[in-house]
Amino acid sequence: MVPNLALPQLSGKSVSTRDQIISILSQEWPLTARALYAKVQKESDSALSYQAVHKALLNLEVEGIVERLGNGYQVNLEWVNNLKGFSDKILETYKLEKSSDFSGSKVVDFYNPFDFFRGMLNIFCFKDTY
Repeated sequence: MVPNLALPQLSGKSVSTRDQIISILSQEWPLTARALYAKVQKESDSALSYQAVHKALLNLEVEGIVERLGNGYQVNLEWVNNLKGFSDKILETYKLEKSSDFSGSKVVDFYNPFDFFRGMLNIFCFKDTY
C-alpha cells in the first residue's frame, strides 16, 4: 500500500487549510471540528468559514490522514507509520544504489580501535557516504 504522500507544508505564506489542520493535530489532540476551526482562524491570514475547515477535515478523514477519536479528531498513526516506512524504504534504496556504484578500492586509515569499529559500523550499516 502506497501512503498518501500529501505532506503538510508547515511554514510559508501559502499554507493550506488541510496543512494547518495536520500541523495543529500533530501538536494537540483530540480536537473537535469547532476547536480546530478556532485554531485555524487564529493562524490563518485569510478569513475562512467553518464549512471550509470542516470540509477539509472530512476530506482528511476520508484520505485516512486523520481519524475520529470520540468527539474530536487526531492524526491517524497508521498514516504516520506508513509514511515513515515509505521514507525508510526510499532511504534504503538510495543507500544501496549508492553503495552498488562503488568500484575499485578505498584506503581508510584508523587511528585507534574505536575509530575502526565505528568505521565498520558505518560501512556495514550504510550510514556513511563512502
